[in-house]
Amino acid sequence: MEAMGKAYASTMLSMVREIVFGVGFALALPKVYEPDGVLYNDNFSQ
Repeated sequence: MEAMGKAYASTMLSMVREIVFGVGFALALPKVYEPDGVLYNDNFSQ
């Protein structure tokens, strides 16, 4: 998107993706995988 002159939209999309996946997995995975879920969070969110 940035190449098409839509830097703001690209930045917002990236931030929303990080919040949804990063925070969402950080909250959900420890409940599913116990303490190891914290370690798996980085792999799942990327």
